[in-house]
Amino acid sequence: MNTLAQITDLHLDDFLAQHYQVDTRKNFLTVLDDVRRRGITDVVLTGDLGLPTSLDWLLKTIHDRGLTARYLWGNHDEAVDFAPRSEFKTLITDGLLFHKEILGTDLLLYLDSSHGPVNGVQGLWLDEQLALPEIERIFVFIHHPVLDCGGTTMDRLYPAAGRDALAERLASTKKPVQIYCGHYHTDHRQTWKNLTQSVTPAVVVQIKQHSPEIALEDKSFGYRIIRIAHDTVETDVVRFS
Repeated sequence: MNTLAQITDLHLDDFLAQHYQVDTRKNFLTVLDDVRRRGITDVVLTGDLGLPTSLDWLLKTIHDRGLTARYLWGNHDEAVDFAPRSEFKTLITDGLLFHKEILGTDLLLYLDSSHGPVNGVQGLWLDEQLALPEIERIFVFIHHPVLDCGGTTMDRLYPAAGRDALAERLASTKKPVQIYCGHYHTDHRQTWKNLTQSVTPAVVVQIKQHSPEIALEDKSFGYRIIRIAHDTVETDVVRFS
């Protein structure tokens, strides 16, 4: 069994943390301590990591805890802040951060939705990956939700660019596709065709799913555990108040 912890929307020290007066470093440490306590060593950070000045602390904190991390960018992350660093150099193509892992017959895709649709060079690369004949299951990690979560406030105001086209592209494989994302600062799960999407709570704060404008739900925070076995996939959200 492969077990991953998905951690998203850290917003370390940035405008959102300041606005809501949240110590996001403390929240993040609480999450990492819980991850380690459970014996999990692999984490996926799905974007909106925080201020560029917080990046050194972020990378060192993960390294010092002996964790293996995969990184994605969110809409508040800028490539210029990450490109010079060794952790990212080999994973960046045309200014986009996308990469993959193959675990047996499972394909893990890490996609960049940070500032536009998944097309161009990344789209061509994605089509090649989806066509691999030996793959039986596909796991997509991405910052933005691919499926509409029911007309939520974030769906209306800040959806992923080109998300419908991406959903159709993933559905065309006919293979089981698990999507793990963030961006909406909430916990949500849904299925459409062969796609199952799990939106993971943020490390900073949670946002009301339905309100006239962006509004605070509460200051709880959390992360997601994903357990990938040969014939099953299980996922749970861990929440902290």
